[in-house]
Amino acid sequence: TVSVVGNIDIYGAAVTNNASLTTTGAGDITITASGAYSGSGALNAKGNVVINAGSSSGTGALTSGGAGGIAITTSTGSISIGGNLNATTWTTAPITLKSKTDISVTASKTITTAGGNAIFWSRYLAAAGATTQGSITLNNSATVTTNGGRIVMAGTTATEGSAGLIPNGYAYTTAASTGGVQLGSSDTAANLNVILSSGNGAISIYGQQETSANAAWGVIIRGGSKIDSGSGTITIDGKTNSNGGNAVDIESSATNTVSILSAATSGTAISITGTSL
Repeated sequence: TVSVVGNIDIYGAAVTNNASLTTTGAGDITITASGAYSGSGALNAKGNVVINAGSSSGTGALTSGGAGGIAITTSTGSISIGGNLNATTWTTAPITLKSKTDISVTASKTITTAGGNAIFWSRYLAAAGATTQGSITLNNSATVTTNGGRIVMAGTTATEGSAGLIPNGYAYTTAASTGGVQLGSSDTAANLNVILSSGNGAISIYGQQETSANAAWGVIIRGGSKIDSGSGTITIDGKTNSNGGNAVDIESSATNTVSILSAATSGTAISITGTSL
């Protein structure tokens, strides 16, 4: 365990951290790697947690007490979240995952803010309409809770508004048996699979699949999953270029119910759009 009053800054090519790193005061933890970041070490900062790497596959928990929250950005590869992420001190602190390619969250891991946005941004360097791989997968029983913040799963350089902070392009897959956005890796009983709970924040999901395989989806929501926006709106937008694949696939059944819940009183409470290209 390493504990310091100020900041912790780590620079390197490939960086592996298996130690627990803690800052007190208002110290940030920043890891900058030109290659891969990996390791089981937990990062617990009173300030912000920032990881800039070629790829990121750490399995330690990340905790931020700073207004900037948690930011992971990869320049050449994917992001794999193997530990819980928590930014629950500041009500505006976000968790932002920006990947050159794919984003995945290990089964049963939790991603939590106290009101900040949770942004899953795949292939963020690709132009809108590009055929660059960059999917988003939350494996079984992963949970995202934002307590009023938005939950966004999208891709490319396309964004809302002039600030460029919220993506609205499509996460994208070219692989069979995968989704551009995939919630759950298999079906479970109701409310025991992937849970997205925004506490009145808007939830937006944009996914596209580009393969002739039958088992591929723009957006797939596995049985047992639950999407609950409180009074916020829900947008699910999927695209497919395959007559055999589905733009949006909701795997709900009597025993594996999918719940999509919004109590929004203005606008479109729940919008689900599937487009065949």
